[in-house]
Amino acid sequence: MLDNLGVNISAVLTGLGIGGVAVALAAQAILGDLFNFFVILLDKPFSIGDFVTSDDVSGVIEHIGLKSTRIRSISGEIVIISNTNLLASRIKNFRHMAKRRVVFKTSVVYRTLPEKLRLIPALIKEA
Repeated sequence: MLDNLGVNISAVLTGLGIGGVAVALAAQAILGDLFNFFVILLDKPFSIGDFVTSDDVSGVIEHIGLKSTRIRSISGEIVIISNTNLLASRIKNFRHMAKRRVVFKTSVVYRTLPEKLRLIPALIKEA
């Protein structure tokens, strides 16, 4: 019908095809974040209230949204990370950790007497 009216159908179809590709490319990042939101909901690598570390961010998950996740860092600021970037990085979730271990380095002066050196393990255990 449009061809009978003098409209160039091939130009219209080409324009629609190019427009569809442009829309698809523009929506790719948004759809990726939306898909990763559902991955977070179904797989549950973390949930609200969990203490996590991801790359250079450490903090408590405050909000999981369709496009991004909000983490309150140790220093108090809110860090907003897209769901795609968050799931692409290595996430450490400390929710199920029963004990937290901390490594302390101790040293003594070289001229410390052997009698005092023998007392050090008991002092550390007591502390």
